[in-house]
Amino acid sequence: MLPDFGAYREDRPSDFYLAGDAELLSRADGVFVVEGSMLPVHTVLLKQRCGLFSGLKGHGCAAVGGAGIPLVYRDPAVGALDIVMTDQLPAGHPRSLEGFTLKRVAHFLRFLYHPSEVTVIDFHLPGAAKTLSACARLANALEVPQLLEELDARMEETVDSQAPTLQRLMDWAAVAEECGLTKLWTKCVREIAITLARGRKGLHPRATSKASLLNGDLKAGVTPAPADGTKTAVHDVALLRDLTPHTQLAVMATLLASLRKVPGDPSSLVPEEDSLVAALPELQPAPESPTNNEP
Repeated sequence: MLPDFGAYREDRPSDFYLAGDAELLSRADGVFVVEGSMLPVHTVLLKQRCGLFSGLKGHGCAAVGGAGIPLVYRDPAVGALDIVMTDQLPAGHPRSLEGFTLKRVAHFLRFLYHPSEVTVIDFHLPGAAKTLSACARLANALEVPQLLEELDARMEETVDSQAPTLQRLMDWAAVAEECGLTKLWTKCVREIAITLARGRKGLHPRATSKASLLNGDLKAGVTPAPADGTKTAVHDVALLRDLTPHTQLAVMATLLASLRKVPGDPSSLVPEEDSLVAALPELQPAPESPTNNEP
């Protein structure tokens, strides 16, 4: 029986998806290696469910090693097993797990082995939203379309029903864009625009100086929004800087479309110049071109 999602143990990560089944563990013929720990896997299942491995013939699916990167994981408890994926390979390599934590890879394997578990995870658990983001990225990288669809549906459901935070919406918009999840991306863009327009308490950063805006030092905080809507709008828009230009433009276009739906002259809705001068970051002079002193 699988343990509860809140019962994950860093010292026994394979129990999280193999349920401590000694027979399943003994039949493992490969490993994912993350943070120096091994996650045993069954290459038959990988070839059945992951497009990345489906074309491989014969037994096993060892990763392509590099300088100083072994192809075999040796452990007294399990013997010698093929290293299928590892965080020792650089990002961009098809078998790389760089940037993923042991816990999130264990969650991915749980969903890969037991797809119905996607509907069970509790979003109130710490880190659950980022875990689904990581699992979606892995499902996309390993070409597991069915699992990606399940994760997509779960995230879409949460966007529709649980009023996710701005940070979660931005994280999921980035994942959706990376994985080609158009419907989820569109939902996130719309909800980001709505959240910005509402100016919810806690939306904007603790740092409020113009210097912080210019230096890119703003971090999402919990400071209540002050009364001046122009100043808070500047701060809130700065939160979008980590989004891709494509998503930034989509959010701005959504807000502009909303403004155009309001009847009457839009000049009455746009802040006055004095208010904008007081709120917008000051322009910085362009650097002087180096003088060519050669004769």
